Amino acid sequence: MIMDGGGLAVRHWMRKPSFRISLLYAGVGLVWILLSDRAVRLLFSGSSLQAPLQTGKGVIYVLLTTGLLYLLIRRSELRAGSFYQMRMQDKQRHIQALESYKSAIESISDAMITLDDHWRFHYVNEEGAAVFQSTPDEMLGGNIWTRFPFLRNSRFEERMREVKESGAPRAVEEYFTRLESWFDIRAFPSEEGISVIFVDVTERKTAEDKLTHLVYHDSLTGAKNRTAFMSEVESAIHDAEKTKTPLAMLVMDVDRFKTINDTLGHPIGDELLKQMSRRLKEADVPGTKTVYRHGGDEFAVLVSGFGKIEQLERVTAGLIDALKAPYTLGKQHLTVDISMGASIFPDDAKDTRQMLQHADMAMYAAKESVHHTVQFYLDHVHQRVDAFRLEHDLQAALEKEEFVLEYQPRITVADGKVTGVEALVRWEHPERGRISPLEFIPIAEETGYILPLSSWIMEEAFSQWSKWKEDGMELQMAVNLSVRQIEEEQFIDRVEALLGKYQVPPASIEFEITESVLMYHLETSLQAVRELRRIGCRVALDDFGTGYSSLNYLKTIPADVVKIDRSFMKEIPDNAQDTAIVETIIRLASVLNMDVIAEGVETDRMLSFLKEQHCFGAQGYYISRPVPPQDIPELTQSTGQELPQETL
Repeated sequence: MIMDGGGLAVRHWMRKPSFRISLLYAGVGLVWILLSDRAVRLLFSGSSLQAPLQTGKGVIYVLLTTGLLYLLIRRSELRAGSFYQMRMQDKQRHIQALESYKSAIESISDAMITLDDHWRFHYVNEEGAAVFQSTPDEMLGGNIWTRFPFLRNSRFEERMREVKESGAPRAVEEYFTRLESWFDIRAFPSEEGISVIFVDVTERKTAEDKLTHLVYHDSLTGAKNRTAFMSEVESAIHDAEKTKTPLAMLVMDVDRFKTINDTLGHPIGDELLKQMSRRLKEADVPGTKTVYRHGGDEFAVLVSGFGKIEQLERVTAGLIDALKAPYTLGKQHLTVDISMGASIFPDDAKDTRQMLQHADMAMYAAKESVHHTVQFYLDHVHQRVDAFRLEHDLQAALEKEEFVLEYQPRITVADGKVTGVEALVRWEHPERGRISPLEFIPIAEETGYILPLSSWIMEEAFSQWSKWKEDGMELQMAVNLSVRQIEEEQFIDRVEALLGKYQVPPASIEFEITESVLMYHLETSLQAVRELRRIGCRVALDDFGTGYSSLNYLKTIPADVVKIDRSFMKEIPDNAQDTAIVETIIRLASVLNMDVIAEGVETDRMLSFLKEQHCFGAQGYYISRPVPPQDIPELTQSTGQELPQETL
């Protein structure tokens, strides 16, 4: 190893110009002396010229070597000068690059800092110092974690260490309580260590928070609204499943609230709702609760953190006591009766839809009860027997021709003309009278009997369209789709067969699919929608706005029509929040080239509002209740302002 090192040193020394020039001089001198002396002796041996020739030879040698040395040294000087000039040019370029880099950094309007490998401030611009309420001189050379300890254990520190370890850029949005500001922070590796840019986004975040608050909170009471409720129930159920703990949904409203509004006035009713919301939030009850205004005078409360049913009973009792205490509303002193229904996950329900349905059923059972203001949903023996009887009767109802279709007209808002109908099934039970679809459709879905029932509905609706066509009427026929239908392999074939059998143009049939079906059966629904549109039928998104992913469905589902849910229409145009939502849906659907049909139109003011917003279509009790097929021809001859009063 030593020999190798010494050899390298000798070779390096031999490459130097001084050694090479000396070696060349010595070599040329020796050759000259040896050759010239020998030539003189051979040619002038014994001659008197030998001495002068020796002197002349020496002079020539000196002159030649002097010239050679001059050339070699001059060549070396030229090379050195060229090398020096190149070095100076490189240095100048480096200086200019540094100046440009410094100018570029200083020209950045955003706050910027650079940290070295030991987390010390290497560079800080004025904006960067201002972020930390300091100056560049105070910060330079200091350790960021020691100088500003509030940054420790933050997402910012996590991202900085990730940049250092991975050598890849990172970004994070962070709120620093001490600075009372939000920052968009972007960090990336640099020659010095890590460069970090801070952009103050406090104004943007504040605006986003305000917008989110408007979207998810009720403008009257300040409580979370139905949109927040539908979204957060899903998350709460997921948490309850993970932790194996129960979750309760309480739904409540004021008995005879309409009477309060009608007799004391809407301002008194609004103030009552505000105070109810405040009392629900402030009620000191066990467990953890979240309060929502579900719509109208109805509130919902999610309760978690209870172990036994007795604890939940204490919660419901505490809430009822808080709500039933006397209210002072201006000069009015008022007490109210409250009906509350409770549904528990997972005992009473397996998903959001069931929880809400069962809590509603329990609340209406509470209204009918003389002794209780709170009713828990229980699958006791009587309920099971009643459901079993209904299921048994349902199996025979189709054969006995107990089902009928009624048709609810819908109008084109611009001219008020009836241009379409929605087919709605009704069950005329021989003993119990007319049974609501809300009661028998869920049982039909659960038992699978919905398939023959849906097939009958389609056949009846298509047949009726054909009869109207013979009478000179071509209406848009809307038919509701069930989950079981879209899951059936022969569904599209069945639709095509009926279109051919009754000579119905596919574009005259519109299949309505609800958000609840989309929520739990998205892929199956997408496939069914694509196939329906392939054969030329239209597709409508029904109950739009009630689900937590409504806007996403507009982008995902290739639909032709959006039907605004009646829950948004109830207080139009008085409710500013619902009004803004409906306006937004209409504009957005127009951009996406979709028709909008508003459900639940019950007043002239609602219809006028829709006309002002250029809404395509409308249906509701103000236009007409569902009617038998023989009443439709008369309605098609009327406008929205001329409909027979008996239909209202």
